[in-house]
Amino acid sequence: MKKTVLFLLISIFFFVGTLGCSPKSDVSYEILFNGFVTSKPTIEDILPYETIIFENEADWNAFSNKYLPVTRSVATMLKSIDFAKNDLIYTGSISAKADLYSVSSRILGYKIENNLLEPIWDTNFKDRIYAVNDISEYQFIQPFVILSLVKKSEIPNKLQNFYRPK
Repeated sequence: MKKTVLFLLISIFFFVGTLGCSPKSDVSYEILFNGFVTSKPTIEDILPYETIIFENEADWNAFSNKYLPVTRSVATMLKSIDFAKNDLIYTGSISAKADLYSVSSRILGYKIENNLLEPIWDTNFKDRIYAVNDISEYQFIQPFVILSLVKKSEIPNKLQNFYRPK
């Protein structure tokens, strides 16, 4: 009886203790760019609000030429991307009031869930930066973008958010 009660107490403490732990990234990553970019607010030119995996330079160039012409060169200025070994992960974030403001975010890593690679957002991030947008006067918005490198060996091929040109 004492062993059973002791076992239950230890199990409960372990379970309660793990509830408060921060989520662990399913893949190791290196952030190349983490910041605001300037974008046109037209529906055909607006940055995608999703996570996209780029497997090769041609796909990344096609996407970044349209959406991130300046950011692409800034992100790769100090580190060239070896697409033979790494995939490039794009995560775009646009606020609910994109015509008024954009807000910075921070990720703790990436998780694989429902055949998608998704960012683990830091919900306790207190040092947010707001970028004020005014599409009526200046005709631009400033979405928040994170570009990361992940080793190809850590990304399953079955994921649904690999880039597919349209």
